[in-house]
Amino acid sequence: MRRVALTVFGLSLLSSGPVSAGAETTLYSFCTQGGNSCTDGIQPVRSGVVSDSSGNLYGTTYTAGPNQGGEVFKLTPEGVLSVPLGFPDPYGGGGPIGGVVRDEAGNFYGATQDHVFKLAPDGSETLLHYFSGDGNHNYLLQSGVSLDRKGNVYGTSYLGGAGGDGILFRITPQTKLKVLHAFAGSDGAFPESPPIVDRDGNLFGVTSGGGSDNCVSNGCGVVYEVMKGGIYKVLYAFTGGNDGYNPVEGLALDRAGNLYGMALLGGVNGCGTVFKIPPDGSEITLHGFTYNDDFHDGCGPESQPVVDKKGNLYATTRAGGDLGGGTVFEITATGKEKILYAFGSAPDAAKPDGKLLMGSDGALYGTTLAGGTKGWGTVYKISLH
Repeated sequence: MRRVALTVFGLSLLSSGPVSAGAETTLYSFCTQGGNSCTDGIQPVRSGVVSDSSGNLYGTTYTAGPNQGGEVFKLTPEGVLSVPLGFPDPYGGGGPIGGVVRDEAGNFYGATQDHVFKLAPDGSETLLHYFSGDGNHNYLLQSGVSLDRKGNVYGTSYLGGAGGDGILFRITPQTKLKVLHAFAGSDGAFPESPPIVDRDGNLFGVTSGGGSDNCVSNGCGVVYEVMKGGIYKVLYAFTGGNDGYNPVEGLALDRAGNLYGMALLGGVNGCGTVFKIPPDGSEITLHGFTYNDDFHDGCGPESQPVVDKKGNLYATTRAGGDLGGGTVFEITATGKEKILYAFGSAPDAAKPDGKLLMGSDGALYGTTLAGGTKGWGTVYKISLH
């Protein structure tokens, strides 16, 4: 199936600016409001940020916030944080993971562990679907969602479905749910990120388990495609060798139809890999993280990569780097890795994860799970020179 580069609403993901080592700015440290209750939230798990036309940044925190169940937050260019939606909300549940996505009308979409929601620009919330146990299998959402050009919402559940290994679903603008695929182990299991959608309506994603059983009892993980007509196929099954295993976060798609992603574990030294899947379905390992005694390289890549117009890839590792707090790195179109920034520990940001945003200013924006003035995570900016 021919792949066409995707459009992500509300983001400026592509930049052709020059690349070199970057300077880090902490834009916001969580738990600086509300004393011990941290009414501004803590732990933006796999959140990352998206932006609007005014330069405001939006994301999620997993817990705390005004209702102590996590939140959707808004951060202005002046560094003022507000909370348009706090969890638990009237629909119950909490613990949003994976941030939010934004459509052209300014609505935001995301998921807690048990429901998918829509947040209007005026702050009003709409329940798109509530996932409950079907009597045999309990669903558990471990990621955010994605959108297509028609307003359909796509996501995955870590558990549930006919085999209990998770599902891939679509929710229409009329809030009708359709299970597109129920994972069955050999074709993938335990997805922890939403698929990406190309302009033709084809879906591409990863599962953290399933496929080959060379790795652990849960399997090594796969890269999959669902064609517009609904046909599911495994594009690549990880072996647990130098190709790595356990891909957790989502994929990126370039203009030539190449897919890019990261395996959390395995590779040359057990610290994960960056991989490329060309349209022919082969797998190319672009980098295997070493995390040697000098701590220069990263370890544990756990973010959705960004690829610019020149074919340079940007992403993060949760650990490693000179100070052990994780890294923001670049892999050039020629395959050379460069550490753009190495995180430390509080008051520096630490443990970056989630998706990166490349802004129209050419800078990278993201979130960290830890670090900051209170140690509960940050929103940060990496300026590329």
